[in-house]
Amino acid sequence: MPPNASDHGCEPEHLQPRTRRNTTLLNVGCLLASTVIDFEAAGGVAFNNSLSVAWWNGGLLNRTLAALRPGDTLRFPRNKTFHTMGGIMAKGLADVTIDFSGRLVFSNDIDSWPRRHNGEVLEALTFDHFERVTFTSTSGEGLLDGQGPAWWGLPGIGYLQRQENRPRLFVMGQGKDILVEHITFRDPAYWTFWAHGVDGLVVRYSSISARCVHGIVRAGSGLGSGLGDALRLA
Repeated sequence: MPPNASDHGCEPEHLQPRTRRNTTLLNVGCLLASTVIDFEAAGGVAFNNSLSVAWWNGGLLNRTLAALRPGDTLRFPRNKTFHTMGGIMAKGLADVTIDFSGRLVFSNDIDSWPRRHNGEVLEALTFDHFERVTFTSTSGEGLLDGQGPAWWGLPGIGYLQRQENRPRLFVMGQGKDILVEHITFRDPAYWTFWAHGVDGLVVRYSSISARCVHGIVRAGSGLGSGLGDALRLA
């Protein structure tokens, strides 16, 4: 991680007015300000796979997620590809929508991937204690790309080198009433989707594409594993 990487990009409270569109909705008798935040308009850089941009987009995404309020929608615009570093984390969000209408591609720079002090890599996306959150793609073309081939390496040898120290693509923990739909999960480095301690989870109209150059589905890239309490798949 470059020095002060977490300080790059605009802070959530300083999102430019043009990045937020306000409407009003009625929720359980209370009026909530509903805001659509366009990730590119907020400072996200599209169509650039450089390492510096991956860190920029990753830092901005973490800060933008942390700033979401009930009723907000974070949207990755259609036909745009954003390269980002892993280690995207958010906690405690409620009544928000994350719209992957565009494509989110995680860095294939293994050496630069963020790690814990013990050397374990961070997951690509980690969401904890979410309630009534929807992950969707209004374009129907949402894509989360883990760039697995960079982690898999040569057949057999790559797995021996890294074993299980590879990032899961999507992790959801201790949530309630979560909807995941219309998203393609491509080439996860490790597990595709791991949800644990979730009460009321619906995953629908989504697909997984995880194949090596020889067209063989890689091991350890399935949907599910530890999908706990009150799980519902449709």
